[in-house]
Amino acid sequence: MLTLDLIFELYLLLLSNSVDINLTVNNNMTQPSVDSAFDNIKQAESAGADVSNLVERFNYALELLHQAQISSSNKSCSSYTNCVADAQEIFSQITNESASYREHAGRDFYYNVFGIFAIYAPLGAFLISFFGLYSYKSWKSYQIKKFLDLEIREKSN
Repeated sequence: MLTLDLIFELYLLLLSNSVDINLTVNNNMTQPSVDSAFDNIKQAESAGADVSNLVERFNYALELLHQAQISSSNKSCSSYTNCVADAQEIFSQITNESASYREHAGRDFYYNVFGIFAIYAPLGAFLISFFGLYSYKSWKSYQIKKFLDLEIREKSN
């Protein structure tokens, strides 16, 4: 009976070690995708893109990884491999979409610069020219009126 208990405990020990090894291997496989997704989100944000949607999905994928590591009954996925696969799929989608976000942010920057120079600069130049011309005409009109309102007087000795 003692040998049977030892064999059973040895089997449980090996089983728990194999599960731990799988967890470590899958974590090592998911770690580059997590890092890549995080780096791409940072790059998209530094390019000026709105990354709130990507951050929400990134946090959801991290929650899936967390659920995969704990054994609870309120999982949103059916097994460990499903949770990890779903999380990796979300991380790869984030990586792909963040490149698109960076491109759109760059394009939006150039549209803003173009808008400033194509619309606001000419409009500003027109307003400044109009104000300058109006000021000059008003000053000139004042000078003419002042000259015409002069009275001629004799010089008294």
